[in-house]
Amino acid sequence: MTKIYNFKQYETYMKKKLNKKLATENKLAFDILFSITKFIYLHMEIKPEHMFDSIKVLSSTEELFKKDRARFAAAFVDIVQHWKLGPLPEEEIPMDCEFETFPTVEHLCVFVEEKIAKKQCK
Repeated sequence: MTKIYNFKQYETYMKKKLNKKLATENKLAFDILFSITKFIYLHMEIKPEHMFDSIKVLSSTEELFKKDRARFAAAFVDIVQHWKLGPLPEEEIPMDCEFETFPTVEHLCVFVEEKIAKKQCK
């Protein structure tokens, strides 16, 4: 008799396993990525069923926010407040160049990681 495998269930299992491994190896990077993903999802106009379905590290912020600078700004403020990075110097606030300054989710993650590192060095 043949066995029928549920590949969706296997995929979910592997994602959880990978996330646990990533979380234990580099907790800060995982926490940053998770929080940024959460805030992007909260401010997206059209939300996918699950947060991780359409938001990946290399996802374009311009596409995720459908070129809506106000939604990006709201998510950015939430991220800065969540990580207690503010107040930011005026030159570090992306006004009218949000999607050029942070073209991908990865760029936001690197920005937050650098700010946290600077705070810890003080």
